[in-house]
Amino acid sequence: MGVGWVLDISKLKAVWSKPYLTEAPHLIVVMKQAQLIGGSNEITSMHYNQISIGIAVGILIAALHDAGLATVITYPLYGGEKIRKQLKRPWDEEVFLLLPVGFPAKNATAPDLKRKPIEEIIRCYV
Repeated sequence: MGVGWVLDISKLKAVWSKPYLTEAPHLIVVMKQAQLIGGSNEITSMHYNQISIGIAVGILIAALHDAGLATVITYPLYGGEKIRKQLKRPWDEEVFLLLPVGFPAKNATAPDLKRKPIEEIIRCYV
C-alpha cells in the first residue's frame, strides 16, 4: 500500500481501539469463498465473487438503515485468519467485511456529506 496510503489514513486518526466492534449488540462477519475445489480436486481461484458480495452487502446495509439500525463497514487488516479459525470456517473462506450492527447512540453523528449534482455524474448519449 505504500507511504501514500499511510499518509492518507493518518488524516482519519486511526487507532487500534475500535469500540464500535465490541459495543455493538451484533457483529455480521461477511465471508467470501476464495477458492473452489473442482470434481477432480483441482483448486480454482474465485475472482468475481467480490462484486456479488459487495452488491449484496450494499443491499443489506440499505435494509438495516431502513429498519433504523446503524452500521459501519470495517475490515480486520491482520485479523481475518484468526476470525476465520475462531468461527471454525473452512480453509477456503476469507473474512471479507465486518458489519457491527445496532441502534445508533443518541449522541451519534454522521459526516455532513453533500452529493454532487446529478448533471456532474451522469452523461446521456442518444
